Amino acid sequence: MNNSNVSYKSHHYFIGKKLSKKDGLKIREIQQQIFHKNSYLDSKSKICNIYTPFLYLGYHNENIEDKLKSLLLPQFFAISEKIKPFQCALKSYIFAGQSKQFQYLALEYKTENDILNKAIIPFLKSYMDKYTGRDLSFETTPIIPLFRFDSNNMEKFLHKNQHAVINNKYVFMDIPMPSVSYNSSKKEKFIKIDSIELMRATPINIRKGKKTFNEQLQIDTLMSIPLQQPIGNDQG
Repeated sequence: MNNSNVSYKSHHYFIGKKLSKKDGLKIREIQQQIFHKNSYLDSKSKICNIYTPFLYLGYHNENIEDKLKSLLLPQFFAISEKIKPFQCALKSYIFAGQSKQFQYLALEYKTENDILNKAIIPFLKSYMDKYTGRDLSFETTPIIPLFRFDSNNMEKFLHKNQHAVINNKYVFMDIPMPSVSYNSSKKEKFIKIDSIELMRATPINIRKGKKTFNEQLQIDTLMSIPLQQPIGNDQG
């Protein structure tokens, strides 16, 4: 899987989940509130699609798509046979991302039994690392990205929005949680992950140079396998 030169047929590929229409609309309402409150932001800062990334597979020519599907289909089915749909409790808004130059303002969440970072991602990463010969990247903190920030906008956002530094992360205190489902017993708002997806992210404005997720992208789902409850097995 060699990286291709810039081309209108080249894309980012990753494993993740596009949120349900209902959850996506609720989160987009908060995204709009943040956008209007911070007038220095422009539309290019806003993430076009509401999704959560699991494992980044790289930037490739689209002729790799059939190969990716054939590689990942049995892995996705193996996960779907063992893991049922699970809740993701929304925690806070943070700056997150692997680039020091660019960061996401993102909605951080935690999964039941940390199933994403302890089971799903390690299983897929081990398999795909062997195929690519690379140490594939992933967000150690599960996130739903909302905006992309350069260092200048990060400083403006920190100045304008109440925040604290917790575990070496900027956490924003005055942004309301979206009105998604509520677990009254745990007193947590949550979204649900009910499938695992191979996703394609296409830069909206093609440019030369190194490709990163820190650009405006159109997200499309190439393959989606639902998670299901195995008969006679209550493990999640």
